[in-house]
Amino acid sequence: MAYVPDDSGERLFLITSSASRKYQNIRRHPRVSLLIDTRGEQQRKFTQALTVTGTADILQDTGEIAQVKATFVRQHPDLAGFIRKDEMAVICVQVGGGSSERQWNDVLGVLQAQKEKLDYSCLQQGARKMGVAALSKQAIEDAAETES
Repeated sequence: MAYVPDDSGERLFLITSSASRKYQNIRRHPRVSLLIDTRGEQQRKFTQALTVTGTADILQDTGEIAQVKATFVRQHPDLAGFIRKDEMAVICVQVGGGSSERQWNDVLGVLQAQKEKLDYSCLQQGARKMGVAALSKQAIEDAAETES
């Protein structure tokens, strides 16, 4: 599926039919995961891929929709006929930079269930090496508070 990013790279725009299953799924569940890859640009064994998570929103502002569609046509001229159809909706994905609530709760659950067995010194040392010491400290504190 084709996409275009905004100038900051913090938002990705997609175009899909408002009659599609994808559109209906996004309306019901706006948290999305996108696989961006280089398939078709090179041999399969050299394919590179990135998974991006974020929150999708269906654009309503006609000016912004027109601007995004114009950008799409410039970047993907072969899709011009598809993009200009009336039933096409523009989806904006705000790329998320943090962990999801479910992932965070999973971490807290492990910390709570294994609290007597964990080597917190080792845990913090590993977190510092990975650059997530503050996040690790917050998780340990949140796990302790949740138990209280």
